[in-house]
Amino acid sequence: MIPLSRRALIGSGLAATAVSPGPSLARETAGDFILGVQTHFNQRWHLPWMDLARRLGASRLRDGLSWSAIETRPGVYNFDPYRTDFLDKARRDGVKFLLVFDPKHPAYDDGGTPFSATGQQAFANYLAALLDRYGDLVTAIEIGNEINGKAGMTGPAASDRARSHVALLTAIHRRIKPTHPDVAVLGGSTNVIGVGFLERIFEAGGLDVMDGVAVHPYRNNAEHVDTELEAVRAAMRRHGREVPIYAPEFGDEVDSPEEASPLMLKMVAMMGAAGVRDAYWYVLSDEVWFRNMGLYTQRQALKPAGETFAWIQKQLLVGGRPERLPTDDLSYVYRFGRAGVVVWGVRRPIRIVDSGRACDARGRSIPIPTHLDEAPVAIMGDVEIELGPCDTLADSFHQFGRAPWSYFGARSDDVLRPLDWVYWDWTSYIGDRRLQPLAFHPLSLAPAGSAGRPVPAILRYTSPVARRIVYRAVASHRTATGDGVELVIHQGDEVLETTTLMRSEHVFERTLALEAGATVDLRVGPNQTSGGDAIQYRVTVDRNPD
Repeated sequence: MIPLSRRALIGSGLAATAVSPGPSLARETAGDFILGVQTHFNQRWHLPWMDLARRLGASRLRDGLSWSAIETRPGVYNFDPYRTDFLDKARRDGVKFLLVFDPKHPAYDDGGTPFSATGQQAFANYLAALLDRYGDLVTAIEIGNEINGKAGMTGPAASDRARSHVALLTAIHRRIKPTHPDVAVLGGSTNVIGVGFLERIFEAGGLDVMDGVAVHPYRNNAEHVDTELEAVRAAMRRHGREVPIYAPEFGDEVDSPEEASPLMLKMVAMMGAAGVRDAYWYVLSDEVWFRNMGLYTQRQALKPAGETFAWIQKQLLVGGRPERLPTDDLSYVYRFGRAGVVVWGVRRPIRIVDSGRACDARGRSIPIPTHLDEAPVAIMGDVEIELGPCDTLADSFHQFGRAPWSYFGARSDDVLRPLDWVYWDWTSYIGDRRLQPLAFHPLSLAPAGSAGRPVPAILRYTSPVARRIVYRAVASHRTATGDGVELVIHQGDEVLETTTLMRSEHVFERTLALEAGATVDLRVGPNQTSGGDAIQYRVTVDRNPD
């Protein structure tokens, strides 16, 4: 292992690097990353749940307060303790809130999203009355809840969601900012990140009347969330102004409680390093329809995710906002000040230069690792880490959207059409709107067309130098619908493998000799039709061990 400076690794990813200690253990006072959790006191959760949240180190909660429950008659506000007791308790306990509002009231605009000047002003007046009473507890207000979804915006306002949302934000901004300048008004509120949807809001003038953008980055793999967050920032820059990004909900309904821990740790590291202001795990307690998302069971038993949350709060975030340190694009190294370093990535040797202890994603002590792998681990303390040489040259998952990979679609004329990022209302993907449903995601892809007019999806590896490699492709078709796909692997013009994949997995592995600039293609086309035929895939390229 050869220590290098803290610059990025160069070239093939075969080099080693040293990751040096950070500057300070003291938490920042400005621009800090805040980790909170979603609660449902607005849905009449019992108050002891707040104590359980605080036990895990959460001083920020996300909740709501129903407009129609407080404004009982037009212009009359009834802050009944039955509805607001959780805010009174929060004031006693020193807890702050991000409050989310689904702005609907039966007395205005037929109960839909406010679209008239009267309805919008009424909602703004309600928020002003609420903040006059509880503004000391509220750090931010999220306007709307997942407004890119069908239920997130209703009535005439939904016919032009961007302009309707901006009009509502404008009424709110004018009403509350003069008297409550420190309360951040958050716009956007998308389920997942939805870069294209947000850009329409920015284009309509939304950045002039919001203090932050709210996104709900639900996903089952944390990797590449930073890519989408940067796409949001780029969209803001195109429209003249950047504002902070908030993640008022994040997580996933994982298959087992244990899977939530590594997802949370990776997401906190990546979002914090990407500059997200506040992030709120969804949710404090399991729900009937979400059984693996809670930090606690409904019987208040601590779950693995709760262990992770408390450990992150009390042991990692005391070091301040995480910073991604430069490595190659196959490894992830995040420093939490002098509190510790979180690492994961493709398998490669790792050595801790200074003394330290290691923890898994639940904060449990483990032996100091000798190799990096996909499971995140933390090396606690002010330590220096060396990453050794890596046998993996390329990985289609970790390097999604980047060289040495490129992406194509091909119509029946077999002319390759380069694919690029598609930013729309939901999660970004690599594709072409003219070739739908063809799409690439980091671990899944789908072809288009039919047997008579196929539009295959093509993942291409291009070798930067002449060398012998081990090319390995794993593809799996597990959907209950669809009639499968035709999978072909080419080295240049030579066909290496052809198979039909349906309700099955296929593994291809072969040693290949490649010249500089030579290509290997994974080509996935429809069997008879393309509907319901997304497959899971991953391609790796390793050094030939011989």
